[in-house]
Amino acid sequence: MSVTPTRRAAKGATLGLLSMAATAALALPAMAAAAPVTTVATTSTGVAPMPKGMQAAPDVNVNVAAPADDDSGCGLWKTCKNTRIGFGAGDIVLGLSAIGVITNNTSSGVTINGVNGGAMLGGKGAALNGKGTNYIPGTKGAYSNGTHGKHSSLTSTDNAMPEMTIRYFITDNISLEAIASMVHLHYYAHNTAASTLNAVTHNQQWNKLDVGHTWVLPPTLTAAWHFRPHKRFNPYVGVGFMLAFFPDNSPGKNDQATLAKLGVGGHNRQLFQRLKIQTTPAVAFDFGFDYQVLGNWFWNFDVKQALMHTSVFLNHKHAQLTNGQVHAHSSINPTILGTGIAYRF
Repeated sequence: MSVTPTRRAAKGATLGLLSMAATAALALPAMAAAAPVTTVATTSTGVAPMPKGMQAAPDVNVNVAAPADDDSGCGLWKTCKNTRIGFGAGDIVLGLSAIGVITNNTSSGVTINGVNGGAMLGGKGAALNGKGTNYIPGTKGAYSNGTHGKHSSLTSTDNAMPEMTIRYFITDNISLEAIASMVHLHYYAHNTAASTLNAVTHNQQWNKLDVGHTWVLPPTLTAAWHFRPHKRFNPYVGVGFMLAFFPDNSPGKNDQATLAKLGVGGHNRQLFQRLKIQTTPAVAFDFGFDYQVLGNWFWNFDVKQALMHTSVFLNHKHAQLTNGQVHAHSSINPTILGTGIAYRF
């Protein structure tokens, strides 16, 4: 039986397919052994995890936190990468300083406005010029009531106290500053009528009578111009308004020996029973500078010159010991020196 060419070709193709299938069957075990085995398991959300070595596309519905800033761990006492240099518009600065108050006592005077017959420096028993003589501070003889003592003076002492300040920068160059502090001052009278007696008795302590002491609360508001904004060293000048309150006044306590020689005498009798100082407005000129030490901390040095003229009232108008009320005035014109630290918020 003879095989035709067509049947011979079909038989050859069939044998070829059987050979390829056998080869593939022999290669499958080796491929299975080489490929990694992935176990597919669902999670609580019902979504199967990605196979190892593969990464899912980002989900736009999930909020991703921005990378942390390099200065996130910067401390209060460190200069950080994002620390601004100097002051600028919108800055709030809180300061604490130690101040020294120098009272210049530029000018002063004393006037008495009382009634006749006072016992201190006039009337019977007076130590100088006899009966009926009325002496007022600053005189060297007999004067009538109401005369102004041109040679007398009233002075106050210097002192040091803490001070708090708060500043706000309206612009890079202009700031407003509020100041709060309290200062204790002591007043003394010099070259009063007691010093006239001093020429007779040679007792030097009478040339300095204790008038009294007071607390001064002088809130101040100043506006300043800063010359070098956004610089470590920043000088400034300014001008402001001060209003001095005197909330606590105590009259002076002169010793009994002095009072006895002045004709006062008596146990616990005092020359002054009342001291009142009027609320006083003043103009203040301001000079100083700031220096950025580290971070938001600054060192401040400040000088203020105030023009202050105080009115002091001693006793009542019918007080016998001083022949009436004593009115003294003093231009203390204090110079205020301050230095301290400040922090910018």
